[in-house]
Amino acid sequence: MRNAVDLCPHHALWFAILATVFAAPFPLSAQEDGKAAAGQPEQPAAEGKKRQGRLVRIGLPVTAGDDARIRTQIERTIEPLADQNPRHVLVLEFYTKRNAEQGAEEAHAQASEFGPAYELAKYLSELSRVQKIAYIPQRATGHAVLVAMACDEIHMAPDAVIGEAGVAEEGVVDAVRRSGYTVIFERRRTIPLAIALGMLDRELVVYRVETDAGREFVLGENLEAERQKKLFKGDPTVLIQRGQLGRFTGAEGRNLGFVKFLPRSREHLATELELPADALEEDPSFGDAWRTVLIPLDGAINHTRVSKAIRGIESEIASRDVNFVCVRIESGGGDSGQSERLANYLAELDPGRIRTVAYISGKARADAALVALACDHVVMRSGEDVVLGGEPEYEIGDNEIARIRESVRASLAPAKGRNWSLVAALIDPEIEIYRYTRQGERDTLVEFFSPEEAAERAKRDGQQWTQGELIKPAGTPFELTAERAKELHLVNHVVEDFNQFKAAYNITDDLAEPRSNWALDLVEALAHPGLAWLLLAIGFGAMYIELHTPGLGVAGFISGLCFLLYFWGQFLTGTAEWLEVLLFVGGVLCVLLELLVLPGFGIFGFGGAVMILASLVLASQTFVVPHSAYEVSEFRDSLMVVGLGIAGCLAIAFALRTVLPKTPLFGSVAVLPPEGEAAIAQRQREAIVDLGFLVGQQGTLTTPCTPAGIARFDDELIHVVSDGEFIARGAAVTVVEAHGNRVVVRSAETA
Repeated sequence: MRNAVDLCPHHALWFAILATVFAAPFPLSAQEDGKAAAGQPEQPAAEGKKRQGRLVRIGLPVTAGDDARIRTQIERTIEPLADQNPRHVLVLEFYTKRNAEQGAEEAHAQASEFGPAYELAKYLSELSRVQKIAYIPQRATGHAVLVAMACDEIHMAPDAVIGEAGVAEEGVVDAVRRSGYTVIFERRRTIPLAIALGMLDRELVVYRVETDAGREFVLGENLEAERQKKLFKGDPTVLIQRGQLGRFTGAEGRNLGFVKFLPRSREHLATELELPADALEEDPSFGDAWRTVLIPLDGAINHTRVSKAIRGIESEIASRDVNFVCVRIESGGGDSGQSERLANYLAELDPGRIRTVAYISGKARADAALVALACDHVVMRSGEDVVLGGEPEYEIGDNEIARIRESVRASLAPAKGRNWSLVAALIDPEIEIYRYTRQGERDTLVEFFSPEEAAERAKRDGQQWTQGELIKPAGTPFELTAERAKELHLVNHVVEDFNQFKAAYNITDDLAEPRSNWALDLVEALAHPGLAWLLLAIGFGAMYIELHTPGLGVAGFISGLCFLLYFWGQFLTGTAEWLEVLLFVGGVLCVLLELLVLPGFGIFGFGGAVMILASLVLASQTFVVPHSAYEVSEFRDSLMVVGLGIAGCLAIAFALRTVLPKTPLFGSVAVLPPEGEAAIAQRQREAIVDLGFLVGQQGTLTTPCTPAGIARFDDELIHVVSDGEFIARGAAVTVVEAHGNRVVVRSAETA
């Protein structure tokens, strides 16, 4: 649905009237002394009262319907804050929605629509019950700039970006959009108007000038008029060139005066705003009761457990719209790739809708710790047997450690506002961790990370951290108790038991695991190793029966059904893909080609058998060649399942050949080959058959010879074979050899 702003011409007049009502005549400039910077000064807090903080996340891009949804979310969030003295704080955190493609996050975030963004900005500019803080940890580009301008203050990470408001505009920016930015500026004056318009319109030039009144920002079209009014000190400096859109980092915005603080995390922001450390956390329940689900993660982490956990969460979100996911962890690790998969899934859940909490009831070693730290909160039970990190139960290879380290560094740790080196140190024993301090705006900030991360921060934002005591030396596992993990800011709460955990989150009902349904039960049953090897045994056994009976019968159908169920189960759990299916089908075709077309046991038969076995093994695991101790264990289990299936097939074949024919039930219907004297007599009778008289005679093929076929000699139909060539039906053939009942023919044209 298109915006009314784009469809109705009277909006331009409406904006002009609105600008006239709310704005007196002004020069398109802003001074550094605060006239165009922040909002109203805060009133002193009432005696004995502390101001509170609330957090609402604004997903970018802001599109149709988002403005109404965010407005409702804000109203429900600040509704409990009835007392306005002291004035409470509402932090609006900008983030890019997760449906952006990999590597296209910035382009996705720039796609905010002007209409919804303006409506949201207008609402925020009129909201006076709370102090509004725009917090930009990564980017606010496109028309999201308009929303940030409507807040009282802007706080950005040093390397975050704001600007390029008109990146989606083509041609000349119309008066509607320019008037919209002017109206919001006049209401809040957060970003100087000249800079805001320079972000919107690439045809404008913005200058920075020094006057007697201080530093100002002036549009190029007004430069001479301003020069006539004020005394310039030195030559004006071009801040935004024509043909470009204004774009600034947090550090640059701080120097220009429209960014107040440069927090690196929510905790730092809370400190700067003099709020409790846990004040800036989302409450997806909005004060209502939590809709909970419990996801147990016990034992070795593998593909089956991870798939079951993800299916359970998705099922509960779809059926009950749960907003509280508790992942109960008691695991020594396992498949690091699957741990990383689950961690990324949890990290990508929208914290504005769902709160994820890891409850560590026992051990969460190595890659299991990665799953815990991918949640919004981490809670540990106190006790000597409860640890976070440490020596893994399954050895993790160097290549896997390097891969996980980069994943934590690039996405997982930033998504949850954690120090990447501190998280990676729980898996990589070679990382050193130190205590670092830095003087903030009000207090001394304390963080824990590696020298490498300290150097990255110094290079990125110019903030120098002072290195303190060594927390973890290189070459040692990083194993933490609950109390120590809380000291290092990795754990939110330490509790005595699960009841205390529930009390910490005001949960009154029992936390139940995902509700079972026939689909989930079927997937779990098909993926169970016991049923898997049974399906293989029956499938191979039925295939054996089919090959020993004429035509295509019930045995062939049962065999196909068993293999279909086996691969379907592996598909549902995510271990099988089309490669395994193609290998299996290709292997079966090669074996049939060897049995029915090419006599003997050659490359097609051997290669087909290898393809079948490889497809069955690969279908039950997520890797091709094992690289870690856990993958070796999984590979051994896969071989065991396939081996049991083959053993079951051999047992069925043995029973069919020896045991069942001797039973009263099957003995009367089984047709067995002759034995002893009967077998000798049959061979003598077959030897009497002599078709040597056909040598040199010509006949006509009634079927294609590929190389076996049937030819008519006078009035008799004789089974013949060629010497390797393909001969079409109806062709004349000549008999070149005859041994007993084996007749070899050639095409009459080449004979």
